[in-house]
Amino acid sequence: MQNHYAEKINGKPIYYVGSKSGGHIIPCLTMAQEVRRLYPYVQQIFISSFAPTDTEMINRARAIDHHLQIEIPEREPTAWHEYPYFMLRIGSIIAQFVFAFLKERPNYVVCTGGMIALPIAIAARMLFIQVRWYELNAVPGKATRFITAWWKVKLYTCFSQTADYLRPTPTKIEYPVRFFNQRQSGQKKALESLQLGNDRKTICVIGGSQGSTFINQAVLAMLERHPELYPYIQIIHQTGLPQIAQCTSFYIKNKIPAAVCAFNPSIELFYAAADIIICRSGAGTLFEILFFGKPCITIPLETTANNHQVANARAMQESYGELFTMLTQDAILADEELLYHAIVQHLDIKFDCIIPQEQQQSSSSVY
Repeated sequence: MQNHYAEKINGKPIYYVGSKSGGHIIPCLTMAQEVRRLYPYVQQIFISSFAPTDTEMINRARAIDHHLQIEIPEREPTAWHEYPYFMLRIGSIIAQFVFAFLKERPNYVVCTGGMIALPIAIAARMLFIQVRWYELNAVPGKATRFITAWWKVKLYTCFSQTADYLRPTPTKIEYPVRFFNQRQSGQKKALESLQLGNDRKTICVIGGSQGSTFINQAVLAMLERHPELYPYIQIIHQTGLPQIAQCTSFYIKNKIPAAVCAFNPSIELFYAAADIIICRSGAGTLFEILFFGKPCITIPLETTANNHQVANARAMQESYGELFTMLTQDAILADEELLYHAIVQHLDIKFDCIIPQEQQQSSSSVY
């Protein structure tokens, strides 16, 4: 890991700001872990919302000394009458942290984007405290565009493409992968830990910490149509809580060896055990998969409000085409065999002769 995370530390506190997403919180915790390793006596404070995911992730992080939680507007205003409350709330947060920072004069403030970062970054810059702003997606979000347009911050990014959207040009760094300082498990050992064998191809399905209904259903539907795969594969599946029973029942019914969970914080075992990974396109997930060097079929989440995952997936496919294949949800819905062909092509499964010849030829088609 690059040690710019721990540059110019003078014994005063360091503040980290992130909320409501592992993509915002986990990189901050990774940086805090590296600072703690190099400077064990520096106090580290994390600012987040009251979201349960924030509390769970941050409170179990050993590198964080204090966790401050604040109420933050859920979204930016969409109607004129919402602006007074929004501006009042943002203003009160700025005032709160101007007074806090006057008292403590932190080393610097680390932000990874999102609504919560704006007022705290503004408070820091009003006092000429350094703000280190990390834009971790290929296309910068609204918070990043706003802060860089109006305030001077130290700007870092992990994608070369991000520089096309921002001025001044950001410093390109490696993504702060949380496993950088851990000893990697070999595939055989990881499979043993998950109580799986090493005589089948292992498909790992990850929909993020909350799971992905679309990916869950697409994988189950694909397997339902192709029982010829069953003797050759085993599954690692992080389903999210709502669909764990359905997925578990499917694998038991069809006698497919599987390690199924709603969520597992030891996801490095999943990466190490996998022959191929099917996932969303959050930057953290993609760079973790790159860290482990595993082939990946990534299906970006697309919403009317934000399509940053599409840009992430395209950027990784352009830079690491040998590992990353992007399939859109619309393409999968339009061609129900698309996911199947992509999986079989990556795994290079050699079917027994009982499979009809035309089906073998179809399964090896290039998409």
